[in-house]
Amino acid sequence: MPVQVSGDAEEVVLEGAGGSFTLPGRVPAGAYTVLATFPGHEQAKAGEVNVLDGGALELVCKSGFRRCQVR
Repeated sequence: MPVQVSGDAEEVVLEGAGGSFTLPGRVPAGAYTVLATFPGHEQAKAGEVNVLDGGALELVCKSGFRRCQVR
């Protein structure tokens, strides 16, 4: 499934049992930890997401909360 990113994260990576995927890009279905790098901060956990088969997904990342959430 294609996963897009919006917001102000410098880099977003999904890590799960199926591997590690730098976004934006295609990601297999599964449960993932969202790791994000925001300006002035090191990469850190920024949420969790379940990627389902079909469709598309957008993560919105906000540095004020240092979180990424599904839109």
